Amino acid sequence: MLRIATELAVVASVQMLGEISDINTPYSRVLRTILQNLEQAIYSNYVTPHTEGTFDQVPYFELVDKLEAQNQKMLEEQQRWKVIVKEHKSAADGIQEHMEDLNDLLLKEKAKVAELQHDLLIAQKSLRKVTEKAKDLDHKVEQSRALVFDASNIKQKYEEMVEKHDNVQARYIELTKEVQRLQQNLAAARQEAADGVRKSKYNALHDELMNTQSLLQKAQKYERQAQTYTPRPNWPQIRGGPFIGFPTTQQAAEIVNENKELMERNLRLEAEAATLAVALAEAQQPKAPPEKKGKGKGGKGKGKKK
Repeated sequence: MLRIATELAVVASVQMLGEISDINTPYSRVLRTILQNLEQAIYSNYVTPHTEGTFDQVPYFELVDKLEAQNQKMLEEQQRWKVIVKEHKSAADGIQEHMEDLNDLLLKEKAKVAELQHDLLIAQKSLRKVTEKAKDLDHKVEQSRALVFDASNIKQKYEEMVEKHDNVQARYIELTKEVQRLQQNLAAARQEAADGVRKSKYNALHDELMNTQSLLQKAQKYERQAQTYTPRPNWPQIRGGPFIGFPTTQQAAEIVNENKELMERNLRLEAEAATLAVALAEAQQPKAPPEKKGKGKGGKGKGKKK
């Protein structure tokens, strides 16, 4: 109410001074100048629109009140912003502390990453070594497969060799029996030769001897073929490799020993055949005629009887 009364008193005073300055007096011009100065001092150039679209000047003290209200509002806003800034600053401090914690954690994680990288390098080296060992094992497996294949071939050749050896042995038995029969025939031939053997028996004995020699040559041929077909594997590799205890080596050694025995027996047969040939040659030579004295005496006796 006091403010409104003051505004009305100011307005009334200005109006009265204006009316006095309008009166034609010696001081009217001075009063008009004073009125203008008062209006400029009291009122500002700030205007407020009204609904009619006109503008009125606002008194200085009203403008001051508005400015004070705005200043108060700005102070309140400033305080509010100070609180907000303080809160944000505390939050920023918390964030800063959290960032420092994160930096410490990051440094620790970097150290762990460095350790993991070192472990990874060691693991890669180990992996390369394991890979190389795996390659070596693959190579050894391939070699083992090749040895298994060779062992299969050796076993097949060994079976063929055993079959040929059995055939040779059977043939040797036949030849042995034949030689025994020829020895018996030779003994009989010697006995007959001592008594004067006939030519036909001699020829038959000679044919049997030639047949025996032919059979001996065939036996030698079979023996050479058996030696040719005998496999020659790399036994040390098999003994030192993954096939320790494989019976092929022992059996092959036995076959070799039996072949040696057969060779010795064939040599003995050849010697016996040579003996037969000598005996046959002796039987082929003509025997000395019987003594004529006995025949003469017999003849003379007969003559005397006549």
